[in-house]
Amino acid sequence: MILRAFRMDGTSGGRMSVASPSLVLCTTTGLALLIPLSSFKDSCAYNISPLQSDAPVTVRTRQFITNRLLQRKQFVVDILHPSRPNVSKADLDKKLGEMYKADSARVVTFGLRTHFGGGRTTGFALIYDSEDAQRRFEPKFRLIRAGMATKTDKASRKLRKERKNRSKKVRQDLLSSYRILTYFQVRGTKKAKAAEPAKKGK
Repeated sequence: MILRAFRMDGTSGGRMSVASPSLVLCTTTGLALLIPLSSFKDSCAYNISPLQSDAPVTVRTRQFITNRLLQRKQFVVDILHPSRPNVSKADLDKKLGEMYKADSARVVTFGLRTHFGGGRTTGFALIYDSEDAQRRFEPKFRLIRAGMATKTDKASRKLRKERKNRSKKVRQDLLSSYRILTYFQVRGTKKAKAAEPAKKGK
């Protein structure tokens, strides 16, 4: 099959013969190149391997702090996973527990963000000294995630606000009725007559 390669400015760059499916690459000179995919398979340097869920992972920590006040260790964690789409929190907790000789149940990871392009994820990690310290200092939503607390079922925020506003309206109506009733009661009382002045000549 004969294909014509074009530069980025639209001018022709000549013809080339392609006998297999090709990959289009744009060079720095502005010339579009058609490269057969078979050349990628033959060359080890350009071999594209699929992502594997069991590929090795590198975990590095930085900004390590031992927080005696909150009875925990806290640090930033960097995960390098070039051959994996991402790393699960369970695997990460287990690996951090092995690194710092701690129980994986006491490890808390949060705020994990994968960098653009993949291959690297950054987040925060905490390692508590005991379960009591974890229950005392961890926020409730993270305790629920870890299965150490139960979520309380309550109405939605919108429904709770509507109930509050309706109750305020009922209280306002009752207060207005009370004020009106009090006003008419005050106006309706009889005034005591003053003593009549003594008549002249008596």
